[in-house]
Amino acid sequence: MDKTQLEKYTYISFDIFDTLVKRNIFNPTDIFVIMELKYNENNINKISDFKNIRVSCEKECKNENNTEITLDMIYDKISNKLGNEVADKLKELEKNVELSFIQKNINADILDIYDWAIKNKKVVITSDMYLPRSVIDDILTKCGIKYHKLYLSSEIGKKKSTSDLFKYIISDLNISSSEMIHIGDNRHSDYDMAKKAGIDSILIPNRVNRLSHFNKNIYNEIKNNIDYNILQSFINNNVPQSKYFNTFGYECFGPMLFSFSQWLLSELKKQDIRKVYFMARDGKIMKKAFDIVNVDNKIKSYYFMASRRSIIVPSLWKYSNINSIFKSINIPKEITLNDLKKRLGLDDTNIDSLLSEFNLEKDKKYNFDDLQNNNKLFFEKLYPLIVDNSKREYSALEKYLTKMDFCGKVAIVDIGWYGNMQQSLTRITNTDIYGYYFGLRPNKNQQIKTYGFAFDKNLNEDYNDKEYSFNSIFEFIFSATHGSVKRFVSSDDYVELYESENINNYEMDSLVGLQSGAIEFVNTFNNFDIKDYIKLDVKTACFNMFEMLFNPSYADSYNFGNVKFQDGEVTYIAKSKGFKYYFIRPKNFLKDLKNSSWKIGFMKNTFKINLPYRKIYEMIKNSGR
Repeated sequence: MDKTQLEKYTYISFDIFDTLVKRNIFNPTDIFVIMELKYNENNINKISDFKNIRVSCEKECKNENNTEITLDMIYDKISNKLGNEVADKLKELEKNVELSFIQKNINADILDIYDWAIKNKKVVITSDMYLPRSVIDDILTKCGIKYHKLYLSSEIGKKKSTSDLFKYIISDLNISSSEMIHIGDNRHSDYDMAKKAGIDSILIPNRVNRLSHFNKNIYNEIKNNIDYNILQSFINNNVPQSKYFNTFGYECFGPMLFSFSQWLLSELKKQDIRKVYFMARDGKIMKKAFDIVNVDNKIKSYYFMASRRSIIVPSLWKYSNINSIFKSINIPKEITLNDLKKRLGLDDTNIDSLLSEFNLEKDKKYNFDDLQNNNKLFFEKLYPLIVDNSKREYSALEKYLTKMDFCGKVAIVDIGWYGNMQQSLTRITNTDIYGYYFGLRPNKNQQIKTYGFAFDKNLNEDYNDKEYSFNSIFEFIFSATHGSVKRFVSSDDYVELYESENINNYEMDSLVGLQSGAIEFVNTFNNFDIKDYIKLDVKTACFNMFEMLFNPSYADSYNFGNVKFQDGEVTYIAKSKGFKYYFIRPKNFLKDLKNSSWKIGFMKNTFKINLPYRKIYEMIKNSGR
């Protein structure tokens, strides 16, 4: 919108709804659903089907009146059906809910034009609206919108949609139609009818569902969920027009973090836990979100510098033999002895002579079961080295725990998936530990107090299967930018870090963008009243993230595909060499598909077109490839 084309006008008229302000709801009638829920929450005598009652009463009023109707007219009709007392309460509730769901339109073009107009021209606000002036004034004040004159169809009895309100304004201002231009979003009322009255007009685009590429069948299952409806509307109204990862963080990662933080806060209060420790590195972004939601700050939060290796290794000396140690830690089916050394705490211990004695290679991948069964004497000789190192790290860990006031009844928080760190801390301390995780694998076998948010044993186990198929992305987005903790040491810092593993500028920029977008969502959403009207349960909060990763656009598959991820060895999440390359090298395609940690993304990145990638993935998974 070019301001130079507005210079010739004395008055600039703005529509209100979907122009200067936005409702954080897709369908205006959903306000009535929210009202019923809120009314029934606060009143003993419940109401039902209020949405249909409210819509039908408004329709009756319009059929009986040629001019614009008012809120009082509508509630006179409602009082005949629900009684005066209930109708009066609902009328006040509607005003409050409308105000709670309103925000200023943050579209940069509209803001720029309005700010320029308020300084250089006379601003007129023009709206077809049944709400009374007092409510509209509250809405405009809340959104910081000033004006020269306000014209409401409910007050004047004339409507934009018939052009009569525009004609009235020209007469009331005693100007010619050429002295004013109107800006709005409705083609008929704001554009065609303004022109019919001789007033120039500018039509602005209305909202678009940014996530409309989702699988239609899946999306149809949730689009009538009032909580998701509100969430998605809020996202559309507030998502930053920024780089890919920042936007993704806002609309997909942010809702998950907010919902997890709300759940965590509620669970901690139930258990009367006053100290919560967010475990590095995944816990850093979780702590940032929690600290925003934890507004009264009665629960003290800490960032606990730890890693699975640094917590598990100090507990290993308490196991009586090597086999007990192996049962206590998560070891992949195939592993190098170098990686196994790291998991056992022997990173810097030279065992070359022992390897040579048993003709073993430190960089070769072994089947762990075969390695364990065929080299029992080797592991018996390794056991004393593990114990000596474990005791040294245990002593350093004790000092760190004292520094962190880790005692009494506490909670630890981590991404998941088996609770191994909690198991080790429980084993080596006398602390009463409750573990809260984004997700826990249903097959975990821990006799400790663990609670999963998104999935757990007997809780949303299908979410476990879904997350497992793109676990590398979850591990990436929850990461901190610093290296992981190597071990606890007897020094002022108490911890020794590994260098950041193979993270280049692309990964760093992507991660920072993702997490800043997510925290921006948590901050913004937490400051809006609508959070008190809806419940962001797991399904609602996780839908955008899970659906995107199961049904990615090409942009999704390309941007995440180029991220490097380390789990033993460094690989791209879903980088493809392209369809032309694989067309003449089909074996290479199958090999790269197998090695990809996000197979749906890899296929989309390769073929680009819409195919039933989810079904193809299920077939691959079921075939065992």
